[in-house]
Amino acid sequence: MYILEANQEKIVEVGGLSSLLMLLRSYKDETIRRIAAGAVANLAMNEFNQELIIAQGGICLLAMTTSDAEDPQTLRMVAGAVANLYGNGRTICLS
Repeated sequence: MYILEANQEKIVEVGGLSSLLMLLRSYKDETIRRIAAGAVANLAMNEFNQELIIAQGGICLLAMTTSDAEDPQTLRMVAGAVANLYGNGRTICLS
């Protein structure tokens, strides 16, 4: 396992993913949500984390982040997260 992957999994193990998703859910400040989306994008490079992000409602939270984004960089961060989640051929299943 690469060091990056190990660190990504440790971040999730200690509650980092839950905290990032809470920021996307609860904060109105676009800068905070942009940085949280970027961090989610980084965690989504790990296949194990992809499942957790999806299971914890990450896709809906990322979509909500785009709805009132004014800064194109926020949209880039969200697009990066979605690309990392689904770039490996995973099918999007919204229910």
